[in-house]
Amino acid sequence: MKKLFLVFVLFLPLFFAGCSNDDEEITGGLNQECYLNGTCNSGLVCNKENNTCIEDSGSITDNDTDKNDTASDSGKTSDNDTADSGDTVSDNDNPPLDSCVPKESGCLPAMESEKDSGFCDGMDNDCDGVIDEGCTCTTGQTQPCFSGDPSKRKIGICRDGIQTCVVDKSTNIGTWNVCKGEIRPKNAETCNNADDTCDGCVDHLLTCKPPIDCSFDIGEARPFVDKLIDGNQIYDTGHQFNDAETATWEWTIEKGVCDTVLGTTSFTTKGAKTLADLLDGAGNATNEIKGVGLSQLKVRFQLSGSHIIHLKVTRANGEVYECEWVLKVAADGLRIELCWDTNNQVDIDLHMGKNGVTTSWDPYNYNACTPDNCRGDPFGTTGNHSQYNWSLNGWTYDRTENYNANGVWCDGNNKLPNPRYDLDNLGEGPYPENINLDNPNDGDTFRIAATYAYGGADNILSHPVINIYCGGTLKAVYGLDPQVQDFKTRRDFWKAVEIRWVGGYSSDECVLTPRWDDNTGYVVNHNSWAFPAYDNW
Repeated sequence: MKKLFLVFVLFLPLFFAGCSNDDEEITGGLNQECYLNGTCNSGLVCNKENNTCIEDSGSITDNDTDKNDTASDSGKTSDNDTADSGDTVSDNDNPPLDSCVPKESGCLPAMESEKDSGFCDGMDNDCDGVIDEGCTCTTGQTQPCFSGDPSKRKIGICRDGIQTCVVDKSTNIGTWNVCKGEIRPKNAETCNNADDTCDGCVDHLLTCKPPIDCSFDIGEARPFVDKLIDGNQIYDTGHQFNDAETATWEWTIEKGVCDTVLGTTSFTTKGAKTLADLLDGAGNATNEIKGVGLSQLKVRFQLSGSHIIHLKVTRANGEVYECEWVLKVAADGLRIELCWDTNNQVDIDLHMGKNGVTTSWDPYNYNACTPDNCRGDPFGTTGNHSQYNWSLNGWTYDRTENYNANGVWCDGNNKLPNPRYDLDNLGEGPYPENINLDNPNDGDTFRIAATYAYGGADNILSHPVINIYCGGTLKAVYGLDPQVQDFKTRRDFWKAVEIRWVGGYSSDECVLTPRWDDNTGYVVNHNSWAFPAYDNW
């Protein structure tokens, strides 16, 4: 019995070893059967006609059924090819699979207060339709905002808008109003070489050749400088249709804050078919240009800001292609802009003082910047041009064409005053006023005010609005919501805001402290024929 057990134990290793060797010989090897999953050992491929592993010559793949079953120059096609000998196969006939994986949603669970959860960031983090609920702010303050899915912010075509802080007079608590001027994700992709749904994938799952390039970078613009957008670089650049001259082009520019206040546009536009047409004429104060062949848009802005540019191209056969961009209009340094709703009847002036330098708001003391002593246009005389320089180390700006609204006045070295009053509206019509200081010193502090200069024989109630830009970024809008109250008598003086500049030439940082009274709102000195002392702030 012991001898029989010993023989059985000795036989077991041979039995298992034999099974292993037999498997290797039977399947997966050269001229042997393929494995059950239709594969073979390394360097071999499975010929599925006879389920046999053969050498990989490069002519047979897992999807091949025969070495000769491929398309040839003579027009012979594979068994699965239904095209005749005259057919050609294009990229769109067998498009490659779209390997892009769309970004997942960034919506967080519902929150009663985004502030309590630490999400005061200009986004609707829980996707309930409200941005920064529970977050507080200071009157007139602005912030970039996006009301779509947070994961889509600044992805693809999606761009931020701007929202302004509004103070509830019953509680004196500031909250954010609606987000304006943003580009939100579209519901579906269109054939335009852009990511319309803002999920990280361009023209996702579309098998098309885009005739329009909505990813085209239109750049930025500057005040008082013509901005050209050439649609010939956007539509049909590959000459797929060759109909740019017969298609209808429609350009639309979203109006800005002061455009609403002024009741018109603070910019002029001109469409053109040719370069000669483009250079001819000043343009019209309109936000829409439409016509056959108007492939170029020229626009000149008087104010800073961000505007949605919408392009719609309609082919003769009715096909429509559309794009949207956000165009930023920016000036360097500190820029103060003023507009008001009675611009055809009332003269309101903008004032800017510098702490430690300005002693009086009286323009004839020559140490505050007003239209009487701080002009940067050719209508001023030597006496009322800027008498000082508040920029970094006396630095002046030599790109005069970027800022001068009506012509060029310079100091003999082709440089404009700094600061300077570019525009002065004397109650003549719908256009704004502004003051520029191109390069403030880090830590310098300024005060901004507006005075009711003239309103005719009768008192005319007016509602001034002041925009503050730091480094081309809108930081505040004062007087829009809520409005300045009881501003209607000559020499009424609105003390608007104190500004401390932070950083150097390229900075867009500044600290704003608006003058605000919990009882009256914005602070206005009434019925005074003498300018208030500068330190009486």
